[in-house]
Amino acid sequence: MMLQSLGIVCALIGGATSQLCAQIVPPSDAGRGTARWIVEQLYSPDGFPDRAEYYAGEMSAYAERPSFGERLSSDDQTSYRELYSDDDHSVYAITISWSTGASDVYASLRKQPEGWKVLAMRSLALPPLYYHYRDTLAAQTELTLEERLTLARMRLATSSDATLREFARSNRSVLDSLVQQVVAGDTGSQPSLTFPWRLARSVDECERCVLVLIDGMIDNEVGFLYVPNPRDVPVMSPKRYILVEPIGGGWYLYKTT
Repeated sequence: MMLQSLGIVCALIGGATSQLCAQIVPPSDAGRGTARWIVEQLYSPDGFPDRAEYYAGEMSAYAERPSFGERLSSDDQTSYRELYSDDDHSVYAITISWSTGASDVYASLRKQPEGWKVLAMRSLALPPLYYHYRDTLAAQTELTLEERLTLARMRLATSSDATLREFARSNRSVLDSLVQQVVAGDTGSQPSLTFPWRLARSVDECERCVLVLIDGMIDNEVGFLYVPNPRDVPVMSPKRYILVEPIGGGWYLYKTT
Protein backbone atom coordinates (compact mmCIF):
# COMPACT_ATOMS: atom_id res chain seq x y z
CA MET A 1 0.00 0.00 0.00
CA MET A 2 1.41 3.36 -0.99
CA LEU A 3 0.41 6.41 0.99
CA GLN A 4 -1.49 8.82 -1.17
CA SER A 5 -1.16 12.58 -0.83
CA LEU A 6 -2.96 13.66 2.33
CA GLY A 7 -3.93 10.01 2.94
CA ILE A 8 -4.14 8.37 6.34
CA VAL A 9 -3.59 4.75 7.36
CA CYS A 10 -4.08 3.92 11.04
CA ALA A 11 -4.09 0.83 13.21
CA LEU A 12 -5.99 1.33 16.46
CA ILE A 13 -3.91 0.59 19.53
CA GLY A 14 -5.89 0.34 22.73
CA GLY A 15 -8.48 3.08 23.12
CA ALA A 16 -9.93 5.28 20.44
CA THR A 17 -7.64 8.18 21.33
CA SER A 18 -4.48 6.22 20.56
CA GLN A 19 -3.53 5.68 16.94
CA LEU A 20 -0.57 4.32 15.03
CA CYS A 21 -0.77 6.34 11.85
CA ALA A 22 0.94 7.23 8.63
CA GLN A 23 -0.40 10.62 7.69
CA ILE A 24 1.11 12.93 5.12
CA VAL A 25 1.22 16.38 6.70
CA PRO A 26 1.84 19.34 4.38
CA PRO A 27 3.15 22.67 5.63
CA SER A 28 0.33 24.32 7.53
CA ASP A 29 -0.82 27.08 9.81
CA ALA A 30 -0.96 24.67 12.76
CA GLY A 31 -1.53 26.48 16.03
CA ARG A 32 1.53 27.67 17.88
CA GLY A 33 2.74 25.15 20.42
CA THR A 34 1.03 22.10 18.89
CA ALA A 35 3.15 19.02 18.15
CA ARG A 36 2.76 19.58 14.44
CA TRP A 37 3.78 23.23 14.71
CA ILE A 38 6.91 22.33 16.68
CA VAL A 39 7.99 19.79 14.06
CA GLU A 40 7.48 22.33 11.28
CA GLN A 41 9.53 24.91 13.19
CA LEU A 42 12.35 22.42 13.72
CA TYR A 43 12.93 22.34 9.97
CA SER A 44 11.90 25.87 9.06
CA PRO A 45 14.59 27.53 6.90
CA ASP A 46 13.91 30.70 8.90
CA GLY A 47 15.14 29.00 12.05
CA PHE A 48 13.42 28.33 15.37
CA PRO A 49 14.41 31.30 17.59
CA ASP A 50 12.53 30.24 20.73
CA ARG A 51 13.29 26.54 20.40
CA ALA A 52 14.55 26.29 23.99
CA GLU A 53 10.93 26.66 25.16
CA TYR A 54 9.96 23.55 23.19
CA TYR A 55 12.96 21.31 23.90
CA ALA A 56 13.05 18.83 26.79
CA GLY A 57 14.97 15.72 27.77
CA GLU A 58 18.06 15.11 25.68
CA MET A 59 17.03 17.85 23.24
CA SER A 60 17.67 20.48 25.90
CA ALA A 61 21.39 20.13 25.22
CA TYR A 62 20.83 21.39 21.67
CA ALA A 63 18.91 24.56 22.51
CA GLU A 64 21.91 26.81 21.84
CA ARG A 65 22.88 25.12 18.59
CA PRO A 66 21.50 26.03 15.13
CA SER A 67 18.10 24.50 14.42
CA PHE A 68 17.81 21.64 11.95
CA GLY A 69 16.18 23.92 9.39
CA GLU A 70 19.11 26.32 9.51
CA ARG A 71 21.44 23.49 8.50
CA LEU A 72 19.50 22.58 5.35
CA SER A 73 20.71 23.69 1.93
CA SER A 74 18.52 25.92 -0.24
CA ASP A 75 17.71 22.95 -2.49
CA ASP A 76 16.46 20.67 0.30
CA GLN A 77 12.74 20.00 0.55
CA THR A 78 10.93 18.78 3.66
CA SER A 79 7.68 16.90 4.20
CA TYR A 80 6.08 15.48 7.34
CA ARG A 81 4.19 12.33 8.34
CA GLU A 82 2.41 11.89 11.64
CA LEU A 83 3.19 8.31 12.66
CA TYR A 84 1.57 8.16 16.07
CA SER A 85 -0.62 10.34 18.26
CA ASP A 86 -2.49 10.15 21.53
CA ASP A 87 -3.32 12.69 24.22
CA ASP A 88 0.24 12.83 25.56
CA HIS A 89 2.59 11.50 22.86
CA SER A 90 3.29 12.17 19.21
CA VAL A 91 5.79 10.83 16.70
CA TYR A 92 6.51 12.49 13.38
CA ALA A 93 8.66 11.49 10.43
CA ILE A 94 10.44 14.26 8.57
CA THR A 95 11.63 13.49 5.05
CA ILE A 96 14.42 15.66 3.67
CA SER A 97 14.75 15.28 -0.08
CA TRP A 98 17.17 16.69 -2.63
CA SER A 99 17.88 16.17 -6.32
CA THR A 100 19.64 12.81 -5.89
CA GLY A 101 18.00 11.26 -2.84
CA ALA A 102 16.17 11.55 0.46
CA SER A 103 16.57 10.73 4.14
CA ASP A 104 14.16 10.37 7.03
CA VAL A 105 14.30 11.63 10.61
CA TYR A 106 11.90 10.83 13.47
CA ALA A 107 10.81 13.26 16.17
CA SER A 108 9.42 12.07 19.51
CA LEU A 109 7.24 14.58 21.38
CA ARG A 110 5.46 14.53 24.73
CA LYS A 111 2.83 16.82 26.19
CA GLN A 112 4.05 18.19 29.51
CA PRO A 113 2.18 20.46 31.96
CA GLU A 114 3.47 23.56 30.18
CA GLY A 115 2.71 22.17 26.69
CA TRP A 116 4.19 20.01 23.93
CA LYS A 117 7.97 19.40 23.93
CA VAL A 118 10.27 17.56 21.55
CA LEU A 119 12.26 15.01 23.54
CA ALA A 120 14.42 13.27 20.95
CA MET A 121 15.32 13.08 17.28
CA ARG A 122 16.36 9.81 15.69
CA SER A 123 17.45 8.43 12.33
CA LEU A 124 18.94 5.14 11.26
CA ALA A 125 22.36 5.24 12.93
CA LEU A 126 24.57 3.21 10.62
CA PRO A 127 28.30 3.99 10.96
CA PRO A 128 30.35 5.61 8.15
CA LEU A 129 32.08 2.26 7.60
CA TYR A 130 28.75 0.81 6.45
CA TYR A 131 28.30 3.44 3.73
CA HIS A 132 31.95 3.16 2.74
CA TYR A 133 31.66 -0.60 2.22
CA ARG A 134 28.41 -0.14 0.26
CA ASP A 135 30.06 2.40 -2.04
CA THR A 136 33.17 0.22 -2.41
CA LEU A 137 31.06 -2.71 -3.57
CA ALA A 138 29.07 -0.47 -5.92
CA ALA A 139 32.30 0.68 -7.58
CA GLN A 140 33.39 -2.88 -8.41
CA THR A 141 32.77 -4.26 -11.89
CA GLU A 142 32.86 -7.92 -10.87
CA LEU A 143 31.17 -9.23 -7.73
CA THR A 144 30.43 -12.69 -6.41
CA LEU A 145 26.78 -13.60 -5.87
CA GLU A 146 27.19 -13.12 -2.12
CA GLU A 147 28.70 -9.68 -2.67
CA ARG A 148 25.86 -8.76 -5.02
CA LEU A 149 23.34 -9.81 -2.37
CA THR A 150 25.20 -7.79 0.26
CA LEU A 151 25.20 -4.71 -1.97
CA ALA A 152 21.49 -5.12 -2.73
CA ARG A 153 20.72 -5.36 1.00
CA MET A 154 22.84 -2.33 1.84
CA ARG A 155 21.30 -0.22 -0.91
CA LEU A 156 17.80 -1.14 0.21
CA ALA A 157 18.56 -0.56 3.90
CA THR A 158 19.84 2.94 3.17
CA SER A 159 16.90 3.85 0.94
CA SER A 160 14.25 6.37 1.90
CA ASP A 161 11.08 5.29 3.68
CA ALA A 162 9.13 5.97 0.48
CA THR A 163 11.37 3.59 -1.46
CA LEU A 164 11.05 0.93 1.24
CA ARG A 165 7.25 1.22 1.27
CA GLU A 166 7.14 0.85 -2.52
CA PHE A 167 9.49 -2.13 -2.32
CA ALA A 168 7.18 -3.84 0.17
CA ARG A 169 4.14 -3.14 -2.00
CA SER A 170 5.87 -4.58 -5.07
CA ASN A 171 7.03 -7.68 -3.16
CA ARG A 172 3.95 -8.33 -1.06
CA SER A 173 3.55 -11.88 -2.35
CA VAL A 174 7.13 -12.71 -1.32
CA LEU A 175 6.57 -11.23 2.14
CA ASP A 176 3.35 -13.20 2.61
CA SER A 177 5.08 -16.38 1.48
CA LEU A 178 7.85 -15.83 4.04
CA VAL A 179 5.23 -15.57 6.79
CA GLN A 180 3.73 -18.91 5.81
CA GLN A 181 7.15 -20.55 5.71
CA VAL A 182 8.32 -19.16 9.05
CA VAL A 183 5.07 -20.08 10.80
CA ALA A 184 5.31 -23.59 9.34
CA GLY A 185 8.95 -23.92 10.43
CA ASP A 186 10.22 -24.12 6.84
CA THR A 187 13.76 -22.68 6.65
CA GLY A 188 14.43 -23.57 3.03
CA SER A 189 13.67 -20.21 1.47
CA GLN A 190 16.65 -18.15 0.33
CA PRO A 191 17.05 -14.43 -0.42
CA SER A 192 17.42 -13.28 -4.02
CA LEU A 193 18.73 -10.21 -5.80
CA THR A 194 15.14 -9.03 -6.30
CA PHE A 195 14.36 -9.47 -2.59
CA PRO A 196 17.66 -9.52 -0.66
CA TRP A 197 16.34 -10.13 2.85
CA ARG A 198 18.94 -11.12 5.42
CA LEU A 199 16.87 -12.95 8.02
CA ALA A 200 13.27 -14.07 8.46
CA ARG A 201 12.18 -15.31 11.87
CA SER A 202 9.28 -15.50 14.27
CA VAL A 203 8.90 -12.89 17.01
CA ASP A 204 8.95 -14.06 20.63
CA GLU A 205 5.71 -13.65 22.59
CA CYS A 206 3.77 -12.58 19.50
CA GLU A 207 1.56 -15.19 17.88
CA ARG A 208 2.15 -15.54 14.13
CA CYS A 209 4.32 -12.40 14.09
CA VAL A 210 7.25 -12.50 11.67
CA LEU A 211 10.26 -10.22 11.33
CA VAL A 212 11.96 -9.88 7.94
CA LEU A 213 15.31 -8.15 8.41
CA ILE A 214 16.75 -6.34 5.39
CA ASP A 215 20.02 -5.23 6.93
CA GLY A 216 21.74 -3.20 9.63
CA MET A 217 24.55 -3.24 12.14
CA ILE A 218 24.40 -4.14 15.83
CA ASP A 219 20.96 -2.90 16.98
CA ASN A 220 20.38 -0.48 14.08
CA GLU A 221 18.11 -2.40 11.72
CA VAL A 222 15.73 -1.92 8.81
CA GLY A 223 13.07 -4.39 7.83
CA PHE A 224 9.43 -5.41 7.75
CA LEU A 225 7.25 -6.75 10.55
CA TYR A 226 4.16 -8.87 10.09
CA VAL A 227 1.81 -8.35 13.03
CA PRO A 228 -1.70 -9.73 12.42
CA ASN A 229 -3.13 -8.28 15.66
CA PRO A 230 -2.67 -4.47 15.85
CA ARG A 231 -2.55 -4.69 19.65
CA ASP A 232 0.82 -6.47 19.33
CA VAL A 233 2.49 -3.72 17.28
CA PRO A 234 5.69 -2.52 19.01
CA VAL A 235 5.53 0.91 20.59
CA MET A 236 7.72 3.55 18.97
CA SER A 237 10.37 5.01 21.23
CA PRO A 238 13.76 6.74 20.88
CA LYS A 239 15.27 3.77 22.72
CA ARG A 240 14.32 0.94 20.36
CA TYR A 241 11.75 1.12 17.57
CA ILE A 242 12.19 4.57 16.04
CA LEU A 243 9.80 3.76 13.16
CA VAL A 244 6.83 1.41 12.97
CA GLU A 245 4.72 2.39 9.97
CA PRO A 246 1.73 0.44 8.59
CA ILE A 247 2.08 -0.56 4.95
CA GLY A 248 -0.99 -2.77 4.60
CA GLY A 249 -2.08 -6.36 5.15
CA GLY A 250 -0.65 -6.56 8.68
CA TRP A 251 2.79 -5.44 7.49
CA TYR A 252 4.84 -2.62 9.01
CA LEU A 253 8.04 -0.93 7.95
CA TYR A 254 10.33 -0.77 10.98
CA LYS A 255 13.64 0.73 12.01
CA THR A 256 15.47 0.31 15.29
CA THR A 257 18.28 2.02 17.11
